[in-house]
Amino acid sequence: MVECLLNPIPHEKGDCCEGKAGRAGSGRNAASCDDSFRQHLEAEPQSVKEQYETPDQGELRASNEELRAINKELRSAGKELETGKEELQWANEDLVTVNRDLKSDVADLGRANSDLQNLMVATDIGTIFLDRQLSVKGFTPRVQDVFNLIPADIGRPLSDITHKLKYDELAEDAAKVLRNLGNIEHEVQNNAGAWFLARIGPYRTLEGKIDGVVMTFVDITRRKLSEEKLWWQAAMVASSHDAIISCSRLWTVVSWNDAAERLFGYKEAEVISRDIKFLSPPNNEAELNEIRSAIARGEGKTLETVRVKKNGEPVNVSITFSLVKDGTGKAIGATEVLRDISSRKKAQEALRASDERFRLLMEGAKDYAMFLIEPNNVISYWSEGAQRVFGWSAEEAIGKRGELIFTPEDRAAGRVQKEMAIALQKGSASDCRWHLRKDGSRIWVDGVMRRLDGEGRQKVRGFAKIARDATEQRIAEEELKNAHAELEHRVMERTAELLATNTELHNEMKRRQTLEREILEVTERERSRVSQDLHDGLCQELTATAFFLKSKAKAIARKTPDCARALLEAAETVNENAGRARDLARGLNPFELGAGGLLVALRELATRANERTPCRCEFSRALTVRDESIAMNLYRVAQEAVNNALKHARASEIIIGLRKEDHDVVLTIRDDGTGIRSLRKKKTMGIHMMKYRADVCGGKLEIESRRGHGTTVTCRVPLGS
Repeated sequence: MVECLLNPIPHEKGDCCEGKAGRAGSGRNAASCDDSFRQHLEAEPQSVKEQYETPDQGELRASNEELRAINKELRSAGKELETGKEELQWANEDLVTVNRDLKSDVADLGRANSDLQNLMVATDIGTIFLDRQLSVKGFTPRVQDVFNLIPADIGRPLSDITHKLKYDELAEDAAKVLRNLGNIEHEVQNNAGAWFLARIGPYRTLEGKIDGVVMTFVDITRRKLSEEKLWWQAAMVASSHDAIISCSRLWTVVSWNDAAERLFGYKEAEVISRDIKFLSPPNNEAELNEIRSAIARGEGKTLETVRVKKNGEPVNVSITFSLVKDGTGKAIGATEVLRDISSRKKAQEALRASDERFRLLMEGAKDYAMFLIEPNNVISYWSEGAQRVFGWSAEEAIGKRGELIFTPEDRAAGRVQKEMAIALQKGSASDCRWHLRKDGSRIWVDGVMRRLDGEGRQKVRGFAKIARDATEQRIAEEELKNAHAELEHRVMERTAELLATNTELHNEMKRRQTLEREILEVTERERSRVSQDLHDGLCQELTATAFFLKSKAKAIARKTPDCARALLEAAETVNENAGRARDLARGLNPFELGAGGLLVALRELATRANERTPCRCEFSRALTVRDESIAMNLYRVAQEAVNNALKHARASEIIIGLRKEDHDVVLTIRDDGTGIRSLRKKKTMGIHMMKYRADVCGGKLEIESRRGHGTTVTCRVPLGS
């Protein structure tokens, strides 16, 4: 069973209009279904009424009675509501009246607040309100000139708010006001130099209750400046070097400063109330009348004239007359500023002469560019030399900025500002660089910028620049620099070649020294061999021959005395030759060097020389030379020097000395002979050998000789460690 929208009576699926229409596709079945549904609807209320009417009729009557009773109550409540509505309307009217009064009061309060706000703004007074905990309750806009306050700072403690005053005791004074209930007043400055009158007092309610602190700050900068100005004016009048005289409307003197007393010689008491014309020379009425007329018209006047001192001496003065007015603008008198211009007249004449010399200098120095620059870097003077060097005329350059002559790259690098900063700091700045000419060409300028000081160190009047065209010199310097660089390169190349050659030469010298040392060693060995052969061979043979001759002479002495004498003479000659051979052997190889050292060999050399010329030794017994090579070379030097003295000096005494100085051993051979005429001409093989032997030992040989004063040979050789 299903329920159809067109047929709410339950029926089988497919029996409804939808099902039938779907199957038959015919409108007739749908209409039949609608008629049956309508009949069902019409019959259903009647059946329902019959079904429910009989059992519940009594209940419905009871309900109806109850509803009637409720209706009566509702009517009664409606009347009460009407009454309440009327009362509510009356109350509403009262509220409207009260609201109107409140709006009027609020408007009055708003006007009062606006008036108060405008009053506080108009009075230009900065005000800040603090509670009893010294926290911010409110402030006026003007107080922001003193405190760094924003609306969000309401409720913050005063100590958390920074201020711009030089008033470190501000918070402490606010707390003091709360304790003492008195007022505190100070004149303070802010960081910008402005002055404020700070007043701190208790905040009182209408009931007289202390509810915090109110702080006001009144800008008194103008007043302070006025006071300072008045003080300075008075101080200036009193301390001025110019005579300042005040006169009344009747031209009688009312004030007379110290400078006036110094200028004219009158004391103040002598001139007060006198007519000012007593300072003028006679017959000067026309000038005085002209001055008084100008002052009467309210015009100031300045003139240079003559006044008379107390002693009758005239003085040239410059006078400035001005009208003095009171606060209402009414003329009450006049003042004169008198200045002695006698020296200024002379200075002006000197200045004119100086200007003339300056003009001649500037016009005559055409090879030099001279121009002046203001502190703001604007050209104020341009000489003919500057026009010649840079090309711009004075009309084109004056008024332009100083970077007019600088190259673009120097401008970008800030060279202009750097040059001015250096000149400002040090007094002058060098200006040697490439600059621009009017035609765009570049010239090398050699110049300087100087600071022009005014009155006092801090008052700079500007800068003066003096420059000359040094392009040719710069090009020459560049060429010289390039040539120098090329020369340096060539020198470096040549130096490298010389170093290589020097190294090769040094190596060759080492090889030569080694070879020479070997030659000396071979020579000494050969000397030693020859000496040994002479001593052991020839000397022995000669000795044996002399002994044989003496034996033969003894054997034939009885038979042939003459032959025996001849043999003895021959034996003596052979012995003498044997001695000479032994001496020669000792000279070739001093065997004492091996046995007794250098000192013994030198003593033996002195002993042999003493046979011909007095010769002695001067040295300490404790001195020893352990290096046999050094000892041998020193001996050979001494031997050569002694032989030279014996052969050529004709000396009466020869002294052989040996001493130790620091780490050197010093050998000296002195004689008192005739000396050497010229060492340059007398460089014999012996002297060369002595120098060579000193060099081999790493030492130095010196020969000092003067004619008639003898010769001193000194050989200094390091002993080493």
